[in-house]
Amino acid sequence: ADIRICELRSVLNVAIPFGTPMDFQLSAASAMVHARPPPPSGKDKQVAWKPFPHKGSNRLILAVQERIRAVQYDRGDVTDVWQVTGSVRCKAELEGVPEVSIGVSVPPTGHPLHHMLIHPCVLSSDPHPNKATLSPTHSPAPASIAAPRVRRLTFSPPLESFALCHYEAKNVPLPIRGFYQMKGDKTIKLLVQLKLAEGVKNSFEYCELRLPFFHKGPITNVDYLPNTAQVSVSSDLRTLVWNIGQKFPSRSLEMSLNATINFSGVVEEDGDDDQKATLQEDEFCVGLNAYADLKFKIPDYSATGCYVDQKTVSLYPNARHKLITSKELVSDSYRIWNSHGDAQLVYTL
Repeated sequence: ADIRICELRSVLNVAIPFGTPMDFQLSAASAMVHARPPPPSGKDKQVAWKPFPHKGSNRLILAVQERIRAVQYDRGDVTDVWQVTGSVRCKAELEGVPEVSIGVSVPPTGHPLHHMLIHPCVLSSDPHPNKATLSPTHSPAPASIAAPRVRRLTFSPPLESFALCHYEAKNVPLPIRGFYQMKGDKTIKLLVQLKLAEGVKNSFEYCELRLPFFHKGPITNVDYLPNTAQVSVSSDLRTLVWNIGQKFPSRSLEMSLNATINFSGVVEEDGDDDQKATLQEDEFCVGLNAYADLKFKIPDYSATGCYVDQKTVSLYPNARHKLITSKELVSDSYRIWNSHGDAQLVYTL
């Protein structure tokens, strides 16, 4: 019991040093308790967000992770809406308490980063990256010779994986444009068309379209074209799943699916708790009110063009380390509404 009390005191001294909770991760507290590192000497005083030293080889991992949320309507009276957000995540396994400096870069053909929020461990940040290339008084240089926009961040990282910064981007084109048309009741006919935008990397870790159907009962039969499409029905018989694969056709960058689906028309009310959870109905999606959800992940690509240039990464004091950088774009609630039905909208005044 006495040992546990001492451990609790050590954790509280780091997490709440002045009675107010700090930016402290509970996983670090667990590591403190189990590792029980010796107290640091006066020369190597540990900072609050790195309460115990790292032992082993030095490794620095920097990952740009972007997410896109989109709603598409395919209607002239309603504008499609989407939003791109991103973060730069860091995992620093470094001995001592070094200062790390990196450049968050965007190429001339990319999209500027807005509303950047940085982690408290950041010691300095340049709020005006490459002023000369961004100034309105300068005519833009050709993309072939213009320098990328770089925002330099200097920070003293914790051991745990953390988001170094968050940002938003505006006027980023949709990576995949979708069209969904569906008509019918107990037997429906649908057409889905997808087009990959020019310039988007045509290499997916996964790409899948899910079409849920509510208030129609279980699916009893599906006929679809083309026959080569990878189409399946979910285990609850309520969702059609189209596995698009890892590439769009290189010439057209388009894919389409025609399908005729039959339903039992009987909405089951009985079943165990797990089945009820999967069969939960959407009160809005009745009749022709329906949507398709697109889920995809594109590795080694970002919608804004944002990346961490390895040449801009440095440590002080200098130390040998393994540097790993990556970037990815992931869909987050990427929805396409049936153009023949109503859709859920948000109007701003």
